Amino acid sequence: MPGTETSLESRIQELEAQLAVLTYRIEARVEKSVEEKWQLRLSHLEQKQEALAQRVAKTEGAISVLGQRSAASTPRQSYQYHPPQLELQAYTGENLAKRLGVDRATLERERQNQSVQDFERWCRSKDPGSVGWRFGDNGLYHPIK
Repeated sequence: MPGTETSLESRIQELEAQLAVLTYRIEARVEKSVEEKWQLRLSHLEQKQEALAQRVAKTEGAISVLGQRSAASTPRQSYQYHPPQLELQAYTGENLAKRLGVDRATLERERQNQSVQDFERWCRSKDPGSVGWRFGDNGLYHPIK
């Protein structure tokens, strides 16, 4: 029948269009899931790096104190050890919130409700290294010395 062929052809076209839409949605979800997993891994790595940097700084401080004690007790010439200063990198809101010991919503609320200077002071009061933080145009929080 001639009408059946046209009807069948249009139904096949409709199904192909629906399949294309579903394929696009699935691909978008897979991409988002992969990106979220990598962001989470990056966040964990940044936290581990920060924890290691703090441990290294403590160890270097202890070595320095021990070196000063031994230099004071012996008449030998002492060498002053100056550990390298670790440069803090910009943090995402999630990572900074963890560093400050607050949740992300609290961090965002404090940033929005306070002046830039007050927010920096608030961050210094919460930060384990008494570092101030400022929100940048790139969406990251940058350390303020």
